Amino acid sequence: MKLTADAKGTFAIAPTPFHDDGRIDERSIDRLTEFYEEVGCDGVTVLGILGEAPKLDAAEAEQVAIRFVKRAKTMQVIVGVSAPGFATMRALARASMDAGAAGVMIAPPPSLRTDDQIVGYYKQAAEAIGPDVPWVLQDYPLTLSVVFTPAVIRKIVTDNPNCVMLKHEDWPGLEKISTLRGFQKDGSLRPLSILCGNGGLFLDFEMERGADGAMTGYAFPELLIDVVRLSKEGKRDAAHDLFDAHLPLIRYEQQPGAGLAVRKYVLQKRGVIASSAQRKPGATITPAAKAEVDYLLSRVAKTDKRANLQPQSSAAGWLHGRDGSIAPSFDDPPAPRRRGCRRQEPRRNRGLHDGSPSSDRVQLGCAGVPRWQRRCRRSGDRQASRPVFGQRGLERSGLRFSYCRDPRDV
Repeated sequence: MKLTADAKGTFAIAPTPFHDDGRIDERSIDRLTEFYEEVGCDGVTVLGILGEAPKLDAAEAEQVAIRFVKRAKTMQVIVGVSAPGFATMRALARASMDAGAAGVMIAPPPSLRTDDQIVGYYKQAAEAIGPDVPWVLQDYPLTLSVVFTPAVIRKIVTDNPNCVMLKHEDWPGLEKISTLRGFQKDGSLRPLSILCGNGGLFLDFEMERGADGAMTGYAFPELLIDVVRLSKEGKRDAAHDLFDAHLPLIRYEQQPGAGLAVRKYVLQKRGVIASSAQRKPGATITPAAKAEVDYLLSRVAKTDKRANLQPQSSAAGWLHGRDGSIAPSFDDPPAPRRRGCRRQEPRRNRGLHDGSPSSDRVQLGCAGVPRWQRRCRRSGDRQASRPVFGQRGLERSGLRFSYCRDPRDV
């Protein structure tokens, strides 16, 4: 389904997973997509600033975009197609839309300075990708150095019918949202979806000013989903209480040059991606920073248990997932399976569409455990297929985020 001005909810900004040597990690792309779907995201945006798009060549960018699009089942996928030239932009936009993307996102080149230059650039960009491609206008002056006034945004939207969404990331920007909604009330601006980024730093008040949802890469998209939902339900105190609990970690992520390293570290710690590596040139997270992030996670977990990523030391030796699912820890003795948790027979992994060698593999898991959490452990007994939750168990299992064809193969 193509993107429209009615889009709302939470669209996660996905990082691009890499192996430690810089190769694209396609299996982590699959798990990341499943993770976003499992927690309830309405969509995902790939190849944005967080996605390290400038570090990919044209073929790699197309590969990553199509992998996300093909893996997503219930989410709309928006592909960042920003490029210095329109030929590259057009090629990626067409390839993404042909694969099933919902739309594309276009950020301005930093060279734009005047209002006329900005308006003229987007008119040419819209012509380049074609009138049938819905697109998102990215307004991120803190990073891109291009300032959009509300009047310029109105002009761009009016001149380009296929501009259906604004990714709002101005700071301060609350008054801009109010002004745009005011334009709509007086009839001078047609319907436009407004999703907010900036790491979610002002999401609580942005929702109150009229935003339709969030589009950012915070490592706990569940928080974004809940704040959007509670705000729409009019539960102001509940939304702010939950948001305030996460705010120290959100703030820590906002450090220029360090935010992506922090987010990838947390996603790796959650067991979603295999490595926190960035493609060079890129920052690395130091042991001191990891300790600070772990401390912040422990603080958040006092209010939101989903941030408790430490192995649990219960007598039964089970780890609890975000959605209430349960998985055994390798740090404790094996425990009997919980009531109602039956072992499944091997089944085909229908989620892979690219005909890769892994497409004939099967998933082994435990009923009630989200797909992205299911892993196999090395064992010679009948407990060969058991779910694993968390990086620590994966490391001890001897299999880092791998699927297996048969229990005897592990």
